[in-house]
Amino acid sequence: MTTDQYTPTYILVTGANGLLGAAIIQSLLDKKLRVRGTVRSQQRVDELKAAFAEYDETRLDYVIVPEITAQGAYNEAVQGGIDGIIHTTSPLPTHFKESIAATGNAKSGLDSAIEAAKGIVSSAVETGTVKHLVLTSSVGALTTSWIDERNTTLGASDYGKATYEQIAVSDDPSISYKASKALAEKAAWATLKAAGDPFRLTTILPGAVIGPARIGPPTTSTNAIAYSLATQKSTANPITKVPAYWLPWVTLPEIVDAHVTALVTPSSSGKRYVLAGRNVTNSEFRDILLKSVPGAKSENTVEETFDESTVKWDQQLALDELLRKPKYDDITPITASVLKAIATAPTAA
Repeated sequence: MTTDQYTPTYILVTGANGLLGAAIIQSLLDKKLRVRGTVRSQQRVDELKAAFAEYDETRLDYVIVPEITAQGAYNEAVQGGIDGIIHTTSPLPTHFKESIAATGNAKSGLDSAIEAAKGIVSSAVETGTVKHLVLTSSVGALTTSWIDERNTTLGASDYGKATYEQIAVSDDPSISYKASKALAEKAAWATLKAAGDPFRLTTILPGAVIGPARIGPPTTSTNAIAYSLATQKSTANPITKVPAYWLPWVTLPEIVDAHVTALVTPSSSGKRYVLAGRNVTNSEFRDILLKSVPGAKSENTVEETFDESTVKWDQQLALDELLRKPKYDDITPITASVLKAIATAPTAA
């Protein structure tokens, strides 16, 4: 397969109003490419038009997709010569909490994730103009429970082992969210294969992403999680000091670059790229917050650490082929900026 880059002419970005989607749109526009974004309501379209007011409809337009699980949901969005797609839309952990609160299980959120992945592939197949689709997954797709994967290095060949039947009746939003990523990814690959692999597909598996919100408040998406981890009481084991709840983190600009590079690089086809970044203790977030915001408060008084049994990530392929650098950026500067924006915002708790 050639490693030469190609230049798409008209790129669809789903989840255009999200932390990642909006940042990807800005990156594509900066590269003088034409973009279409999908959102779920006219209100979101209006917000995007205000945020990207300098671009007219010849550079950036929008399609409303009110229900991403509906049959043919993306059929209209892929019309008009779309030849590249970056699909960032998928239910967030909050959606699983809401689903479980309403029904007692995760089936609704799980179905949304799977059907959205299948739907974007099916619509792209139907239109016949798409050459490459990049789908946002998550390192959560690599395992259902990181606690069960201690002393393990997880990489592109790994998938969470939970079945649809197991997760559909689950009342655990965290496990359900991770499983939805694995099952949605598998559904996308299977749908494309069943259609005869008419275009290229690449999946990006990031850790938790932190970076400035292009649209919406500074607490948008996982930024709010970072602030919560910085300020809440430690979950660490009192003896080992290893936090019970933690995440691997990576900066938003790096994840944006990975998506865009994958889209324009034919040799990324058929690959899963793990971009976990690095595991970060909650006390490290606390320290960044306290140093960047004088007078900030945190309930975390523990100096947390990781031991050798903490899960590790095989992400060299992404560093080599997408980011094209030996290591990730230091998350401290961008994290300090985000936490300061949240702490000093008028709505900060």
